[in-house]
Amino acid sequence: QTLKGTILTDLEQVKMLMQKTHTETGLKVEVRIVDKFYPIKLPSRAANLDSKRILVHPTLPQFSYTILP
Repeated sequence: QTLKGTILTDLEQVKMLMQKTHTETGLKVEVRIVDKFYPIKLPSRAANLDSKRILVHPTLPQFSYTILP
């Protein structure tokens, strides 16, 4: 809703608008701009994935998970 109808022109504008996002229960958004190049379309292998670092949500594991560093 915060970005609805807004023409986005730069990252600082996006950051400012996203920081205004909140819920009725008081949840706020933390915004960090990561200025790093990430190559796309790199294949990944299941062998490279450490399953101990992935914590899945108990109710909705297919939609919510955390990957630990």
